[in-house]
Amino acid sequence: MTPPAPRGHARPRRRRWYLPAALAALLAAGAVLAPPGLGWLAGRALRDAGFAVAELDIDHLAPSGARATLDLGAAGHIARIELDYGLRDLLAGRVEAVRLDGVQLRLTQDAAGSFGLAGRTPPGPSAAVVLPALPARHVTLSAATVTLERAGAPSLDVPLALTLEPAADGTTRIEGRLGPVADATAQLAGTFDADGRLALTLEAGVDDAGALAARLGRREPLSGALRLRVQVAGRPGGPPASVAVALDGQGLGWGDWLQDGRLAAHGRFDLGEGGRYAWRADAPLSLELVPGPALRAHLPPALAREPLRLALQPTAADAALFDVTADGGALRGSARTALTLGRAGLGGTLGLRWQGGRLELDLVDGEIGLPDVAMAGSGLALHLGVATAAPRPVDGTLRIDALHSTARPALHAPLRLDGRLDGALDDTLALHLDLDALAGRAQARLEARHTFADGRGEARLRSARLELAPDTLPLPALLPALAGQVRSARGTTALDLRYAWSADGTRERAEWLLQDLDLDTPLLRARRINAVLRADRLLPLRIPRGQTIAIAALDAGLALHDGELEFALDDDRLQLLRAGFDWAGGRLRVAPFTTRLGAREYRLDVEAQDLDLGELFALVSLPGLSAEGRIHGRLPVRLRADGRLAVADGRLAADAPGRIRYRPETPPSFLAEGQAAIALQALTDFRYTALSLGLDGDSGGEMRLQLALRGANPDFHGGHPVAFNLNLSGALASILQRSLESYRLPDSVREQIEQYGRSP
Repeated sequence: MTPPAPRGHARPRRRRWYLPAALAALLAAGAVLAPPGLGWLAGRALRDAGFAVAELDIDHLAPSGARATLDLGAAGHIARIELDYGLRDLLAGRVEAVRLDGVQLRLTQDAAGSFGLAGRTPPGPSAAVVLPALPARHVTLSAATVTLERAGAPSLDVPLALTLEPAADGTTRIEGRLGPVADATAQLAGTFDADGRLALTLEAGVDDAGALAARLGRREPLSGALRLRVQVAGRPGGPPASVAVALDGQGLGWGDWLQDGRLAAHGRFDLGEGGRYAWRADAPLSLELVPGPALRAHLPPALAREPLRLALQPTAADAALFDVTADGGALRGSARTALTLGRAGLGGTLGLRWQGGRLELDLVDGEIGLPDVAMAGSGLALHLGVATAAPRPVDGTLRIDALHSTARPALHAPLRLDGRLDGALDDTLALHLDLDALAGRAQARLEARHTFADGRGEARLRSARLELAPDTLPLPALLPALAGQVRSARGTTALDLRYAWSADGTRERAEWLLQDLDLDTPLLRARRINAVLRADRLLPLRIPRGQTIAIAALDAGLALHDGELEFALDDDRLQLLRAGFDWAGGRLRVAPFTTRLGAREYRLDVEAQDLDLGELFALVSLPGLSAEGRIHGRLPVRLRADGRLAVADGRLAADAPGRIRYRPETPPSFLAEGQAAIALQALTDFRYTALSLGLDGDSGGEMRLQLALRGANPDFHGGHPVAFNLNLSGALASILQRSLESYRLPDSVREQIEQYGRSP
């Protein structure tokens, strides 16, 4: 029989059993009593943080974990909060993991454009935001949606997944994913510390910008792919933050208007007080777009397929490219700009202002390059105002201090332009420009209009009537390209250029008035040139058939007068269709020919009709020689680039019998003796029955005449018939002044001059 145990050993066993039972009872009581208390404490803390409604409902609390829901009223809710922990975690004041599932948050936009949680009153402006250290080793946010409610636009639901992992030093690492919204997604990565300092990188991409725009409630016909990288550094609610942005686009387009675009914007936003932002560029902001079919129909063909390129860069190394004020939507900026369309370019300092639905642009210290028309300008100043409300009215002013010709030699003197722009982008734009050159001595006006509805437009440049004179308005100063070709000019001239465009193509027209114009050139001297020349293409120049020029007198080695010529010009290809001049009492007609401008020599086949033999002999410096009769023939003429004119092997013959008298006061010594003396006696009153004349000569030199005669002198050897040849020579004399005194302008040319400038 076993003896009973001593009494003193029973107490320790009861004590060991009591402690676990007491702890279990305490935990059981906590599970019943703690959830309401903890929920009340958490709700109070959230309400103190500015939430109007904050109710935490803990529906499960156990030694290994807890579950709860959170209702934030208008701000949203969390459908499921799960905490995993052990006893050791609780004693250390932390949990192993937190999982938030079914999160719904509503963010609304205020008047300044900033977003905040709906129903939450944010702390005052002086209150710094300090994020509490997370008492968890791992926090996961899943099946979350952030709803952005924007003023005047549909709300946007953004899916969100997020993971936070606190470190021992108090820093929390963030990884997450936004989207998809349409086909756009974004990856998040970064850190924040217990003091609220945030460093966050977002990388996003969208392959269809149009789908994203539609999801954002925008109706713009965007297309193309965008890639965005944003790096945020700063403290929410603290000092101004900096946001680095890199935005790149490929294949961008705007409906049928713009296509195949590229965009590069790399820089940072400095976030200031009062909703102000400053964009500072790390590289020039660049945009390139190609006109689409809709825009090509509204552009001149030369520009229809050329890319449009825009580049903006700061005016100084530390200057902001743009300043944005969120309150009221104001935007201001200043940048050095470069804009090109095809080979045409524009640059300068651009100022931009956007507020109240109106955009204003100011370009100063500008330069413009138009290489296709060999022009460049400096001192450009442009002001442009555009309203966004239909019909989008436009107003502006334009000034260019000097518009130069870049051709060598220059085609024209530097021009000064000053004018205005008005109209509407939904209707018609009109440009009015005044031009002057040589300190106002030459003036013109440019009027241009473009209608956007049908893509039709026209431009017209009309000069005033210019009174050319060597001492007041020299032609070589006005048109330097003519300096080597025109020594001087005197008379009246004017120019009227028109250029029209539409979907069907372009139309060009030019009229050039020449009235009583005198020209001295290395090649010739012309007096009283009158014409209205019409071109149907400007570059390269084309003057169609039917152009007539009247010239009172032309001295090109031969003194010609009462001239008319008809020609056509296509670039440098010259067609002479008809030309005729009075000379030596008859008419010279040039056979039609085609040549190239700038040739070293021009060969002309000249037909002589009904020339007066007496006037022809007057060209030969031989005193006492006179003649009666009419002759005709052919004169091959060479007109060289140095201005010299030569007649080679010209042949003329008499139309009918005539008379020659040679009665010098003192006969030349070579006619004083022998057979020459006999010929001199016969020529004192020679009645020829046949006469032929050969001409060879050079302007500035001598004209050689070979005279072959058959006939008789009634006072010489009883009128016996004789035949002999004479060689005569002398300086080419000018009868220019006598021709001018009897000149009458042709009626057809006079009518053209009277009608110049009267067409609408």
